[in-house]
Amino acid sequence: MRQTRNADGLFVALALLAGAVLAYLVATQPLIAVGTVAGCGVLAITIARPLLGLTIWVAVVFFVPEWTTVQLGPISVRAYQLVGVATLAGIILSPRARLRHGLGIVDAVFAAGVGLVGLFALSGTTPLFTLINVVAAMALPYIIGRLAPDGIQTRMCIMAAVLAVWGVLEVVTNVHVFANWMPSLSHHWGDIQTRAGLTRAEASMGHAISFGAVCALCLPYVSRLDRHQRTIGALLVVGVVASLSRGPLLALIATAGLGVAFLIRRGRRTTAALGLLVVSSLVGLAFNFVYSGSDASDVQLSGEQRLVQFRGIIDSVRWFEPVPFQLSSNGALIAGSVDTIDSTPLRFAVNYGWLGAILLLAPVAYAAFKIVTSGKATPSSLAVTGQVPVLLVTTLITQWQVLFLFAVGLAVTELRGRQVTSALTPAGTTARAFSTDEPRTKWSASAAT
Repeated sequence: MRQTRNADGLFVALALLAGAVLAYLVATQPLIAVGTVAGCGVLAITIARPLLGLTIWVAVVFFVPEWTTVQLGPISVRAYQLVGVATLAGIILSPRARLRHGLGIVDAVFAAGVGLVGLFALSGTTPLFTLINVVAAMALPYIIGRLAPDGIQTRMCIMAAVLAVWGVLEVVTNVHVFANWMPSLSHHWGDIQTRAGLTRAEASMGHAISFGAVCALCLPYVSRLDRHQRTIGALLVVGVVASLSRGPLLALIATAGLGVAFLIRRGRRTTAALGLLVVSSLVGLAFNFVYSGSDASDVQLSGEQRLVQFRGIIDSVRWFEPVPFQLSSNGALIAGSVDTIDSTPLRFAVNYGWLGAILLLAPVAYAAFKIVTSGKATPSSLAVTGQVPVLLVTTLITQWQVLFLFAVGLAVTELRGRQVTSALTPAGTTARAFSTDEPRTKWSASAAT
């Protein structure tokens, strides 16, 4: 074991040295040089230790703002994209990693959605940046999630708890680290949001909705922790409340309710139900505070604006092609007379037609469908299904979209693991469900292989 670790360390050191040489030869900016070295390092680490490399990428997604970019010619490359490509390549090249449960129909449907967006972009029907966003912020994290080693769920949960504490401290101290981080004319993510006279928690996520959605997303992974489940669960709940965002608050209720119904053992469901009651009370108080505070009229106006958006564009949406578009002065996509659409399904339908929206959101529907039809769930399928309230009232933004699609990939892997296990279980015996008792660093295939 020690010899293996020494060999891995030497391999990583050589990769970093090669990255430094390459950066010296080709880099024209300090950030490009740093990115080159970091990419080579992450690639080597992931090849040697897939779970460690994946953890680095998840940490970058969590804690490095989405608008942290490096300009490579005409393309702005985000930190999570650069590290994500290196991580994916490392997982593919690692002899210790493999797709645990094979590809399925849901993967093919999602790939068809990405391909459809590619056709629209290459034909000029939609801007090229829509394809780049779908590939970099949706397909990349989804594929990484499908290939991810077991054990990353608990690490995501811990990072989300750190994020939640950070957000609460922002509200208390009014100190926002990334308020002036890499400003530009094309984004407003550094702006500090307020509601009901209070600043809203954002941390590194750039938006309170994104922050609250991520905290709610990681709540089901508390069930996989060996220790401190209640403490970390409470931190995530408080983090969602600190966002003062209605979509994440509703997602919190949905996720907690699904968790009580599907993840909690029968002997603990009474205690869990009481916890759900406490969570519901906190959410009720938060809603009452938001709608009775000094900015209550603004809150109501934002809800009315969503109806205006829906009514202004719904009649123009087509089944097999995008709504005709134009670009604003700052590069935003304007469809018809609407430049902002606060709904992921509707945004996708406007950009890619109803068929494109259905194809791209098929893995999300698959996770929810399996819960309804089988009466069973995995942590990731609950995490994804619980996000539906946010998806309906917000388009995918900042790092939330990356973590959400990563969780979607994890959900498909977990659910396909159940299918394979069930298919290979001898008649008359009980199939083994997704187990949280397996070693946290298990990487080999299930009993199916």
